Amino acid sequence: MPSKTSKLLRVTLAAAIAASGAVVVTAVTAGSSYAATTSSVGGQITRSEILARAQFWYGKNIGYDQGGSYPDSSGRGYRTDCSGYVSMAWHLGTSANTQGLADSFTYQISRSDLMPGDILNSYYDHVILFEKWDDAAHTTFSYYSFGSTPVKHRTGISINAASLDSHPNGDYKALRYKNVVNDPAPGSAWVPALGDGGSVSGADGTAYTFTRSADGHLQGTARYPTDKWATVDLTNVVGTPVSAGGAPSAFVQQNGTVGVVSANAANGHLQITYKNTSGQWATSDLTNQVGTPVTGGAVRATTDPDGTLAIYSRGSADGGHLSLTALQSNGSWATVDLTNVVGTPI
Repeated sequence: MPSKTSKLLRVTLAAAIAASGAVVVTAVTAGSSYAATTSSVGGQITRSEILARAQFWYGKNIGYDQGGSYPDSSGRGYRTDCSGYVSMAWHLGTSANTQGLADSFTYQISRSDLMPGDILNSYYDHVILFEKWDDAAHTTFSYYSFGSTPVKHRTGISINAASLDSHPNGDYKALRYKNVVNDPAPGSAWVPALGDGGSVSGADGTAYTFTRSADGHLQGTARYPTDKWATVDLTNVVGTPVSAGGAPSAFVQQNGTVGVVSANAANGHLQITYKNTSGQWATSDLTNQVGTPVTGGAVRATTDPDGTLAIYSRGSADGGHLSLTALQSNGSWATVDLTNVVGTPI
């Protein structure tokens, strides 16, 4: 059921756009939202969905056949061997082989960082789908494999065993699918989760904090799931204008895009700086692009459960009108003056 907030956004935006002719343009700064439990072919997919798809073949007496094919739950066929099985679980658009999985769809990780839906891949021979660690010390684990008839589910396997699924342990590398995203925590999905409005938890578990340095440069500091820390001056690297006013406000979208909203100190334009799902940073001027009124820097960004990115700002040239600028789940930007349309006091 849609939330009260999402209903208000839709009704307010629709009414305001019709009444005031608010600017609407095709979104160019962030990707479309996705359903957390239903992926598209070749698109982002949660770890829980990968395991659910893997389990669809498990328990069926599907014959191992490198020349054969078997459908997933939606009827799309995949090759009936180890890498075809992983391709099915990841909802790829093709049945990759073990070399293709390594070269085109993944990046290498440490074995200790393995998470549900990752793989252990022997480049020329075999691949198994990691399910979970069976102990806190990460010494034994469970996995799914299609190396013979039928699909197997193994538990309590030593990560240091001499062989894994009948192939030498040393031949395997731990790999992560480029389009996998972590499942959101219940009750706190896709919304700012840390500290003040300048901090947020990304879909991959990375914690981001955005601050403004003494010279007004926008700074991004990240703590990755591997406990690695990094910081970047987004004004120098991405071109975010020197900012002023209140603290930057962070957000994370359903598709994994992480971003921060700030005010340009030179002209009060509302700025959005974001890191898309490909890991690339960019910045846009929402005052120029969408028509958001100039602001003194009092901004706040939230992500609604229906996928709408809502940015609230206080105008500096209109006596303090409250404005809502939103990237809706259909991919359109809009901005409305809530003081004029709804009657929010200055």
